[in-house]
Amino acid sequence: MRNELTASLKRRAVKSVLDMIILRELKKHPTSGYELQIAIFGKYDTLLSSGTVYSRIYALERGEYIKGRHVRRRRVYSLTTHGEAALKPSLSSRNRFALLIRNLFQ
Repeated sequence: MRNELTASLKRRAVKSVLDMIILRELKKHPTSGYELQIAIFGKYDTLLSSGTVYSRIYALERGEYIKGRHVRRRRVYSLTTHGEAALKPSLSSRNRFALLIRNLFQ
């Protein structure tokens, strides 16, 4: 029961900040939606559906935080200057949020 509750809380926490997670991953390097999904799973041990990840990617692209381009047979996304500007305030509060999440899941 406790493991199910912890997994549910972790999944909701990741989904609630998914936009920032995606922007932070793209700050490292341009990547595809599938690679983002794998990176999120690897880092947060939470497997999100393709629909969840791609709906946020499309919303970020419509908001001009990221841009996508076709590279071979896949779409690769990168951060725009608007996306970089959106990340700056989140980086200053990152330590407080990380501490909160760490305390929740210990």
